[in-house]
Amino acid sequence: NHFFGFSPNSGVWCPLPSLHFAFLFLLRSTFPSSSGGEGGCRAVAAKMADQLHAVAAVLESSFNPDKAVRKQAEDTLKQLRTQPRFAQLLLHLVMQEGGPSGAVRQAAAIYFKNLTRSHWDIHEEPHLSEEDRAEVRRVVVDVMISCRNQQIRTILSDAIARICELDFPSQWPGVVAELVGKLSSCTEAHALLGVLYTAHSIFRRYRAEMELTSATQQELLAIIAQFGPPMLQLFEKTVQTMPTIAASPGASTLPTMLQVLNLLIELYYDLNCLDIADFFLSNLSRTMELFLTCMGFAFSVPAGPDDGDDRPGLLEQNKALVLQCITLCLEKFDEDFQPYVEKFTTAVWDLLLSLSPMPKHDELCVAGMAFLTGVSRTIYHKLLADPVKQKMICEKIIIPNMELRESDVEMFEDDPQEYIRRDIEGSDSDTRRRSACDLIQGLSKNYEMTVTAVFQQYVAFLLQQNSGSGLWKPKDTAMYLITALAVRGATTSRGTSRINELVNIGDFFAQHVLPELQEKDVSAVRFPILKADAIKFVSSFRLQIPKAHYIVILQLLANWVLCPSVVVHSYAAAAVERLLMVKEPDGHLRLQKQDWKDLIRPLLENLVRTLQASKQENEYLMKAVMRVVLLGQEQVTPFVPVLLPFLVAVLRQVATNPKQPVFNHCLFETLGGLVRFSPSHMAAIEAEVFPIFTQILTSDTAEFMPYVFQIFAMMLESKTEVPPSYLQLFPPLLSPTLYENKANIPAIVKLIKVFLEKAPAQIAQAGQLTPVLGVFQFLVSSKSSDHEGFNLLNTIIAHFPREHLAEVLKTVMTVLLTRLMKSRTPKFVRCFLVFLSLFVVKLGADPLVDLIESLQPPASPTAVKGTGLWRQVFANVWLRDVSKVSGRVPRKLCVVALTKLVVQCQTLGAEPLFTELWPQTVAAAVRLLDGAAEEQEAEHHHSADHQAP
Repeated sequence: NHFFGFSPNSGVWCPLPSLHFAFLFLLRSTFPSSSGGEGGCRAVAAKMADQLHAVAAVLESSFNPDKAVRKQAEDTLKQLRTQPRFAQLLLHLVMQEGGPSGAVRQAAAIYFKNLTRSHWDIHEEPHLSEEDRAEVRRVVVDVMISCRNQQIRTILSDAIARICELDFPSQWPGVVAELVGKLSSCTEAHALLGVLYTAHSIFRRYRAEMELTSATQQELLAIIAQFGPPMLQLFEKTVQTMPTIAASPGASTLPTMLQVLNLLIELYYDLNCLDIADFFLSNLSRTMELFLTCMGFAFSVPAGPDDGDDRPGLLEQNKALVLQCITLCLEKFDEDFQPYVEKFTTAVWDLLLSLSPMPKHDELCVAGMAFLTGVSRTIYHKLLADPVKQKMICEKIIIPNMELRESDVEMFEDDPQEYIRRDIEGSDSDTRRRSACDLIQGLSKNYEMTVTAVFQQYVAFLLQQNSGSGLWKPKDTAMYLITALAVRGATTSRGTSRINELVNIGDFFAQHVLPELQEKDVSAVRFPILKADAIKFVSSFRLQIPKAHYIVILQLLANWVLCPSVVVHSYAAAAVERLLMVKEPDGHLRLQKQDWKDLIRPLLENLVRTLQASKQENEYLMKAVMRVVLLGQEQVTPFVPVLLPFLVAVLRQVATNPKQPVFNHCLFETLGGLVRFSPSHMAAIEAEVFPIFTQILTSDTAEFMPYVFQIFAMMLESKTEVPPSYLQLFPPLLSPTLYENKANIPAIVKLIKVFLEKAPAQIAQAGQLTPVLGVFQFLVSSKSSDHEGFNLLNTIIAHFPREHLAEVLKTVMTVLLTRLMKSRTPKFVRCFLVFLSLFVVKLGADPLVDLIESLQPPASPTAVKGTGLWRQVFANVWLRDVSKVSGRVPRKLCVVALTKLVVQCQTLGAEPLFTELWPQTVAAAVRLLDGAAEEQEAEHHHSADHQAP
C-alpha cells in the first residue's frame, strides 16, 4: 500500500515519453505459446525480432547527438529496466554479432552491466524478478563464451562479477560445474578463452576479501575440488605445448594460447590469494616447475594491433603474472615455498638485468623488483645479505630504475596530469621509481646501517655530478634516493611519520632543497623538474620541518603557484594545502589562522590568477583555494567581493560539461565556506549563486544537484524565517524523479528538514505535509535510505503542532510497523526506537500507546488497555533493543522517553503491565545511563591519550 501516493510504480513517478508507449506495450506483452506447432514458433520468433529491433532502436537513440532524443531514450530505458525479459533482450543483442552495430551491442552490454549493479539486489527497489534473474544466470555464461569482442567481454565480466557477488554460491550453485563441463568440451581456442574469462570474473572476487572466513574457505574448497584438477591439467598441457606452437609456421595461434595461459595464471592467483588449498599444496612442485618454465620463455610473439614500445606484450604480461603469483607464495606460504626461493631469486635477478628501459617492460620490471622486495622482508633476506650483492643491486637494478627517462620528461611536459597522478597521488605503485624505493626500504629492514651507508655514497656521488657539470638528472635521482632511504613510515594525509635516523633530513633540506625554492624568477625556470622535486620533498617531510620555517616556506610556495609549469604549480598548491593541514600530536593544527593571516591575500591572488590562466580544471589549485577559505574562516571575508564572482564564473563554465569530480567538489566546498563564514555578504552570495543554481537544477545536471541542495540548505539555515524566494523551491523538492538518483537523497533531506524547522505553518497551510510524508514513506521502504526517512519524520514530530499530525500519525505508524514486520534490520530498529522516544517526549506516552493499540484493536472488548499490539512492540522491540542505540543525543532521548513512560504513562502504571513491564523499563533506562557513562569515560581516556606531552 502506498499511503501517500508517492510510488516508483505510480503515474507521478516518471511518466513514459509518449513516443515509446507502443514499445513498452510490445515488451510487456507475453510471448505466444509455442504449443501451436510451427506457426507458434514463427510467431515467437517474430515477436522476439520485433522486441530486439525496438530495444536496439532505443539504445541507438541513447547516444544520439541530439540532447532531446538522447534524453527521451534515457527516460525510456529507465522505465524498461525492470520490465520482464528486458535483461534477456539485452543479452540477445550482445550475442548478435552480425546484427546491430558494434556501438549498439556495446551499449546493450553496458546497460546490462548497469542493470546488475542497480537492480539485481532483491533488497533494493526496484529489482529484477526472480524469473528474470534465473534466466540471466542460465544464459549469461554462454553469452560470455561466444563473445569475441574484448571490450564487450570486459563489460560482461563486470556484470557476472556483480551477479556472483550477490548470488554465488547460494543462488547459482551449478555455475562451477557448468564451467568445468565447458572446459572439458571446448575444441576451439576462443571458446576456451571465454570459459576462462568467465571463471576469472567469478573467482577474482576473493582478491578483495580482507581475511579468510570459514564460509569463504568452504566456498573455495568446493570450487577447487571441481575446478582445480582440470585447470591444473590444462595449465600443464598449455605450458608443454607452447614451444611447439611458437615453432609452427607463422605461430598464428600463439597470441590466443598465451592469453589462455595468462588467464590460467590469473585463476591460480584468484584461488590462492587468501590461502593455499591442500590440492595446490600437494601439487606445488608441479606448479612451480611450470612457473619456472614460463620464466624461461624467450620465443617471438606475432605483433598485435596494440603492441608497441609503450605497452607490454603477451609474453611480458605472462612473466609479470608469474612473478605476481610467486610473490604471493613467498609472502603467504613462505615455508612451503622455501625449496624454490633461491631458484626464483636467480631467475628474477637475470630477468631484471636483461630488461630494457622501454615502457613496455615497466610492468615486468615492477613485478620483478616486488619479488626481490618480498625476499628482503621475509626469512629469506639472507640471500641478499652480502654487501657486494647489495652494491650490485644498487648499481644494476635500483639506480637505473630510479633514473628519470626521456619518456618521463616528455610526460612531465606533455601529459602533466598523468605525471602528477603517478608521482604524488599515491598512484605510483606501478612505476619503476616506486618499486625501486620499495626495494631500498625492504633491504633496509634487516640491513639498515650497511644499506644506508652504500646508498648515501651514491647520493653524494650524484650530487657531485650535478654541481660539477650542471647536469640536473643526477640531482633528481639523488632526491628520490634520499627520500627512499629516509622514509620509514608515511601516509598520504599526514606525510612521513617515521624516518631513518641515520639520514640527516635537516641538512639535506637546507643545502639542496631550500636553494631550489629560493629562486626568484618562477616564469623562466631552467629545470622545472628539480623545482617539483624540491616541493615534493617539503610536502613529504612536512612533519619533520620545524613550525618556525612554515611561514617562509608558504611564502615561497605562494610564489611557485605562479610557475607556468603545470606540474610545478600543482605541486606548490598541493604543498600549501598539506602544510595548512598539518596537525600536532594533540590533534590541533600546527598553524592557527592567526599565524598565517597575512598570507591569505598572496595565496588567494596567486591561486586565482593561475586558475584563470589554466587551460584545464586543476584540482590541486582549487583544493588549495578551498583549504585557505575553510581554514581562514572569517579572515577570508574581505576577499569575498573578488573571490565570489570568480567562483561563480568557474561554476558556470564547468556546469556545461562536468569532467573533474575532485575539482567540482572543492569548488562547491569553497562556495559553502563563503556561505558559512561570511554571513555579512549573504545577500551578495545569494544574488550571485541563485541564477546558476537555478540553471543547474533546470538542466538536470545530476553531478551538481546534491551540492546545490546542500548550499541552499546552508543559506536557509542562516535565516530566521523563510523568504518567498526560498519557498518557491520547496514544491519541486517533492518531485519523485529527484529521488531516483540516490546521491541526491541526503542533500534533499537536509534541505527539506531546514524548511520543516523554519516554516512548519506555511508548509501545513499549503497542504504540503502529505507530499513530504510521501517522501518519508519512499525513503523508509529502502534499507539504504530508511535513516533519511526517519530524519524527515523526526523533524516533523519535533516542529509541527499536534493538530497537524492527528490525521497522518496512524498511517505513519502503519508504514513503520509494516516495514518492521517484513524487512527488519538493526539500523531500522535503532531509528524506529529513536522515533518512538521522540514521540513520547514531544507528544506524550499515552497517546503513543493509544496510537499503536488502534492499529490492531483487542479481540475481546474486555481486554485491558495496552495488552495488545502495544505490549508486543514495547516488550519485543523497544525494551529488547534500546540498549543498541548509539550516540550521546539519541541515547539521552531514549532515557528521557523511558523515564516519561515510567513516571507519566497510565497504561504502564496499571496492572498487568505494571508488574510485567514497569521494572524492565526502569532497568532499561538504568542500563542506558550506565552505557552513556562508560562512553563518556572512554571518550575522556581517548582525549587524555592524545594530549600533547
